[in-house]
Amino acid sequence: MKPRKAAYVVHRWLALIVSLQLLAWSVGGLVFSLLDIKAVRAERGMAEHHPPPLPSAERLAPLSVIGDALSAANIDRNKVMSLTLKNAGGGPIWIASDSDGVAILTFDPVSGAPLPRLSPDGAMAAAARDRRLATRGVSAELIEADPPLEYRGKPLPVYRVELEGEERLTIYIHALTGEVMARRNRAWRVFDFFWMLHIMDYRERESFNHWLLTGASALAVFTAASGLVLWGWRLAPRSTAARSHQPPSPRP
Repeated sequence: MKPRKAAYVVHRWLALIVSLQLLAWSVGGLVFSLLDIKAVRAERGMAEHHPPPLPSAERLAPLSVIGDALSAANIDRNKVMSLTLKNAGGGPIWIASDSDGVAILTFDPVSGAPLPRLSPDGAMAAAARDRRLATRGVSAELIEADPPLEYRGKPLPVYRVELEGEERLTIYIHALTGEVMARRNRAWRVFDFFWMLHIMDYRERESFNHWLLTGASALAVFTAASGLVLWGWRLAPRSTAARSHQPPSPRP
């Protein structure tokens, strides 16, 4: 096989392989541009919250009471890196968190007594409060390990609350604080699928920095550049032949 023909054959097969990923990138870009990001985040239909004011400093339980509660719960005080007073879910609470910002235990802000985990009914009520229109939870599943892929990288324990409706809305409620940790619906799942194809991270769907994406991008650039070279290579003989067949200019 002649070198030029061999180059054309190699380029044709490379282009076929690259075109599949180029198609995935292009379709993904189209999907991202068509989907409303507020719909993807399930922000449409969210209720407006007006949390009650935080207790005044005079009413707060002494920190020594909270320290005793940590000891009673067999929690090493050295693991507590922050203590935050905030309105979370059902009202004001103290949240003791570790170095990663993950809640360890929650306390009543006035009495300092440890608060129990949310019940499934409490989690469904918290999810329903997140919606502007009246809705109800269909089920609440407590997840303490191995969360689903759509809840990747977020703190546990958490309740996975399924809400009624055609949107297939799932709200993740933190089992200790009652906070909404994530909202997932049909639009988010479509977005996430094409995001996976776009960044070619088929396991975690998070990383841009891996050899598969780098290799596919480099191959796409090489294929495009080599195509331009071959295009010029094909035109060059025609230009030469055209010049060789031009009639000589008449002498003056």
